[in-house]
Amino acid sequence: MKRMEEVSPSKSQAQPHPTMAFLNVARTYVPNTKVECHYTLPPSMKPSARDWIGIFKVEASSVRDYYTFVWCVVPDGGAEGA
Repeated sequence: MKRMEEVSPSKSQAQPHPTMAFLNVARTYVPNTKVECHYTLPPSMKPSARDWIGIFKVEASSVRDYYTFVWCVVPDGGAEGA
């Protein structure tokens, strides 16, 4: 899954960004239950305290089109977050 990013005309010709991978993603989730999200980052992508995971509608066209989000936990020296 790629990070969603707003695209300006000057960025539309840029190289694709490295992708992160979500692990153990279920096909569906039960409403009103806890969901735990695990993911891996490529070595070139460094975790930041400003990273967040968002839930988007299928037709979302911007990072501002999220339904809900949660801030990511920055791992201690690792490249995997939870």
